[in-house]
Amino acid sequence: MNKIGAIQALRGLAAIFVVIRHSWWSFRLGGSGVDLFFIISGFTMVYASQNMFGSAKNTYTFIARRFIRIFPAYWTATIILVLLLGLPDFSYLIRSLFLVTLPELPMLAPGWTLSFELCFYLIFAMFIFLPMAGAVFAVVSALLLLVFVGQLIPSVGYYASPLVLEFGLGSLIGLAFCKGARVRKWPAMILLLAGLAGLAASVSLGELADKIWLRQIWWGLPSACIVIALVFGPEIKLLQHTIFQELGDASYSIYVTHWIIVKGFHSAPYHRPATFLMSIFAGVGFYYVFEKPVLQFLRARLAPSFAKAPAEPVYGALSTSPAAKDALSAATTISRDVHHAAIVQKAAPATTSVGA
Repeated sequence: MNKIGAIQALRGLAAIFVVIRHSWWSFRLGGSGVDLFFIISGFTMVYASQNMFGSAKNTYTFIARRFIRIFPAYWTATIILVLLLGLPDFSYLIRSLFLVTLPELPMLAPGWTLSFELCFYLIFAMFIFLPMAGAVFAVVSALLLLVFVGQLIPSVGYYASPLVLEFGLGSLIGLAFCKGARVRKWPAMILLLAGLAGLAASVSLGELADKIWLRQIWWGLPSACIVIALVFGPEIKLLQHTIFQELGDASYSIYVTHWIIVKGFHSAPYHRPATFLMSIFAGVGFYYVFEKPVLQFLRARLAPSFAKAPAEPVYGALSTSPAAKDALSAATTISRDVHHAAIVQKAAPATTSVGA
C-alpha cells in the first residue's frame, strides 16, 4: 500500500506537538497532537486494510501486525526508562508493559494513548470480515455504543471515553478517501484555515480545552478538518519534503522514546530546547536502529501476507481527476479489445506459412 505523503507529514507534526507539550508544560496546545494521532490512526486503519476487508481469515494477520507495530518499540523504551531511573514496583512494571494501568498512567507515561489504540484495534478486528463500508460503519457504531454506555454507567471503564470517537471520525474520513472523495483547492484551503483557527482559538480556553467533550470539539474536529484539507485537497509539495517524510516514518519512535529524555532532564527551563531537540534526534535514531529493522523482521515471520479478500476497488491509490478517469476508461476498453482479439485468434483455424 502506497504511503500518503500528507499523512506521513501530519504524523511527524503530531509527534512534534506532543514533544513540545512535554518539554514546555505550559504549551497545552501540544496535547492536540494526541487527537491528531487518533484521527490519523482511524484513517490509516481503513486505508491500509482495504484489501483485508471481507475475509475473516485476515483477522489474525491484522491483530498480529498491530501487535508488532505497538509493543516491541514500547517495551524497549519502557525497559530503557527502568534502566535509567530504577524500578519502583515490579507489578507496576508488568502492568505498564501490557498497558493495563489505566486510569493510572503507565511507567512510560505517553503509553496511556496506546491503551485507547489497542481498544480501537480490537473493535476494528471484530468487523474486518465485513466489506469495507459495512466494517467501518460497524466500528463507528460500536464506538458510539461504547461511549453511550460509558456515559450512563461510569463504572464501565476508562475506555468508554469520548476520545475513542476520534478513531471513528478518522475511519469515516478514511472510507471517504478510499471511495474516491476529493476536495478542490479553495474548499480545502477553507477547511485548513478553519482547522488551524479552531486550534488557535482553543488556546484561550486554557485548561478547559483538555476536558472531555470540549477536547473533541476544540482539538478533535479541527484536527479532522486539517486531515481532510491536506489529504483530500491538492498536493502540497512542502509536505512531501524528505524531512517531513522522515519525521513521519519515525513519529512512533519519537512518541515512545521522548519521555525518556524528558524524565532525564526534568524539563528545567534552561534545558527545554535541548530536551526537545534531543527527543527528536533520539527518536529518529531509535527508528533506524531498532524499530524499522525489528518491524521488518517480525512482519516477515509473524504476520505474512494476508489472505486475498474479495476484490474491492482501491481508489486510494488513484487520481480521481476527469483526465485520470478518462485514461482509466480508455485503458479498460483497450484491455477488453485485446482480450477479445486473443480469443478470436485462438479460435481461428491454424495456417501454415509459406517456406516453413
